[in-house]
Amino acid sequence: MRLIDRKFGTPSESVQELIAGADQDTLLRWSDRIGYSLPIASTRCFTDRS
Repeated sequence: MRLIDRKFGTPSESVQELIAGADQDTLLRWSDRIGYSLPIASTRCFTDRS
């Protein structure tokens, strides 16, 4: 969550809940995406679970 906060600002409560409920594989996939995401796409990197 700290990386998200530093790169994009504090995520909305719904995004925080989505992250809290994600399994380990999903969190790893999302963390890879965060490294390449632009701030404008911050919520999109959490919407695709594939």
